[in-house]
Amino acid sequence: MMGCQVRSSSEVSKGLINRDISGYEKNSCTFTFDDGLPVLDRQSQTQYMTVSFHKTFDRRPLVAVLGASAHEMVNSIERRGVNIFAVSLPSRGCHNFLSLPNPPTNLESFFRQIDNSFGGGALLGLFLSDRRASGFGINNPVIMIRTDADRWTLAHEFIHSLFSSYRLQFEKLDDQIFVDQWTKIYSESQPQFQAISVEKLLADPEAAEALANQWLIYSHSALIYFKLFPLEEMTVESTLQDLYRQYQWSGVTDFDLQNSSAYIEVNFRFARNMIEKTALLGQKIMRTLPQGVRNKKNSLMAQKIQELASLLSEAQKLRDQHVPQALSQTPMLNYSGFY
Repeated sequence: MMGCQVRSSSEVSKGLINRDISGYEKNSCTFTFDDGLPVLDRQSQTQYMTVSFHKTFDRRPLVAVLGASAHEMVNSIERRGVNIFAVSLPSRGCHNFLSLPNPPTNLESFFRQIDNSFGGGALLGLFLSDRRASGFGINNPVIMIRTDADRWTLAHEFIHSLFSSYRLQFEKLDDQIFVDQWTKIYSESQPQFQAISVEKLLADPEAAEALANQWLIYSHSALIYFKLFPLEEMTVESTLQDLYRQYQWSGVTDFDLQNSSAYIEVNFRFARNMIEKTALLGQKIMRTLPQGVRNKKNSLMAQKIQELASLLSEAQKLRDQHVPQALSQTPMLNYSGFY
C-alpha cells in the first residue's frame, strides 16, 4: 500500500491542482530542523488505539514524537526500522530535510511520477510498505518526503506505517498483496459493468447470475479499498487533529490545520463519489436480474449495499467533525489526493 499526502487548499479554484504553492513554502520556514523537544518515549509497552473505520495502531511511538524536532522525529522513526528519504523539488521554501539521504534513483523516479500525476509540485510525502518497497530493492518500509516538508507531513506518513504494521501483524492483511488483487478485480469487472444490457440479462439468467456474482466480488474488495485509501487518508488527518487538540504540541501552524481539513474534505468527496457509484451499480444490476436470479442474489447484494451506506455514513460523520462548515460548502477545492 502507498499512502501519501498532497497539497490542498480551502480556496475556490477553477482547476483541481494547486498551482500556487507560496503558502506551503512560507509554512516550511516556520521551524528549523532542530526546533522542538526531544522524543519523550519513556514507556516500553504498546498502547493500541482504535480510531475510525476500525483502524488500530500503537499510539505510543506516535505520541512520543509529537512536539519533537524534525531531527528527533527522524531518528525515532528510523529506529523502528523505517527508511526515510527526502526528495528535492523546486521550491522557494526552507529545505529542512535536506540532510536526509536521497532515495535510490528508481524510487525517486517513482515519487516524481506520482507527483507529476497530480500536476507537479503537489506531493508532500509518500509511504510504501515493506513488500512494496522490496520492489525497489529496499527491505524495510519507506517514507519519502520533500526536502521542504514539515513535521506534520512526516507524522502523517508515520501513521500510515503504524496502521500498515498492525494490519500485517494482527489482521494478516498485506497491503501490497491486496492492491495487486484489487487491480486485477477492478480491471476484470469494469468492462462487464460498462457493457450491462437489460435485454441480455433478462434473456440469459446464467449471464445475469454471473454478473451479480462479479459485483459481489467487486463490492467486497471495494469496501477494503475504500478503507485502505481515501478513508485512511481521512483517518490519518483526523487522528492527528484529535491528538493535537489533546496534547497541543508545539510545531503546528494554523496552515497545517487548515490544510489538514481541506485534505479530509477532498478525500471525503472522492470516497463519497466512489461509494455511491458502487452502490448504484449494485442497485442497477439487481433491478435488471431475472426474477429467479434476483431471488437468489437479492439478500447478498442488499447486504453489501447496506455496508456501503454504513461506510459512507461513518465517513460523513468523520468529515463533519473535522472540517469547518465554511470549508465543506466550498464548491471546489484544489486537489488533495492519495495513491
